[in-house]
Amino acid sequence: MVKALQFADDSDGDIGGNIETAFEILDSVAASDRPEEIRAYMLDQVLHYYRKNVFSGWDWHTDLLRLAVDLAKTEKEAGTVLSLLHTHVHSEYEGEQMTMLEYELIRKMKGDDEAEKFASQNLDTPELRRKALEKALRDKDFEKARSLAHAGIRHDAETKPGLAKEWYDWLLRTAVAEKDKPHVIEYARYLFVDGFRNDQDYYQLLKKNINPVEWNSYVEGLVDEIRRRYRWDNISVLGKIYITEKWWDRLLDLVRGAKHLPYIQHYEKYLAADYSEELAELYEKGIIDYLKVNTGRKHYQEACRYLERMLKLGGLARVRNLIAELRREYPQRRALLDELDKF
Repeated sequence: MVKALQFADDSDGDIGGNIETAFEILDSVAASDRPEEIRAYMLDQVLHYYRKNVFSGWDWHTDLLRLAVDLAKTEKEAGTVLSLLHTHVHSEYEGEQMTMLEYELIRKMKGDDEAEKFASQNLDTPELRRKALEKALRDKDFEKARSLAHAGIRHDAETKPGLAKEWYDWLLRTAVAEKDKPHVIEYARYLFVDGFRNDQDYYQLLKKNINPVEWNSYVEGLVDEIRRRYRWDNISVLGKIYITEKWWDRLLDLVRGAKHLPYIQHYEKYLAADYSEELAELYEKGIIDYLKVNTGRKHYQEACRYLERMLKLGGLARVRNLIAELRREYPQRRALLDELDKF
């Protein structure tokens, strides 16, 4: 199947899907309580095809090593697999995979203590830093957790800023566990303003820890800070504040300033009850601007989808006027006229 991929059209993923299915079957067998002769045979085959580079250039080449780690049982077999992990030609990402496979092999052959020692020497691998942080929090070793998170921030701030924000999230978790309110507020604010995506609701965490008497002025400060940043994702962060605080007039102004059809639709459910006419007008302007720069039936269908949203908002007269205007403006766009005929 890999040879076939060199000349076949696999845009539907039929060939690659079969290879993935085969590996899933092999994973199941490797994890099962199989007879010893089957285990030894599978390991022999896995190592054979790895050395032949049958899957070289594909992720499946690494998957063979993952299978080998699962199948290795004796010290000799583990040594053979370890040597392949060390000599595997890899990118930075694959290098992290090799480190994780070595970690799993050590844990399997030598136990958790040796694996933890290995992890402590390879904390630049994000998954091992996560494991170390999880253990530190489980053990309530908050000083160690802070040290691990700060070291991660220093290591990744310049080259991997998104990963560095994750380490800030671990600092926040540590502060929450310690009930360290000042640092909870500091880290939650930083992560919320920056728009970091995580399971944690930073805004509610702030609201829980800020004195209710001071909350409104605190939120105004948040809004000012976010507005000064001029980031593309400011709208979603500000939108969360306005929705949570039920500041619908501000949310409408935010949507009006965005001039972007998907944003209008996203916030429509919060605004439709009180601002249906204003939303219909925003859709109208957005459709006009959209059709100025987009042509083709797919785009015309998209524009008509927003016309339907205008209708649902009670904007029948506005829709009729807009359709008439579009017919006058674009008489040569036959596909557009076809789509408009459906109204």
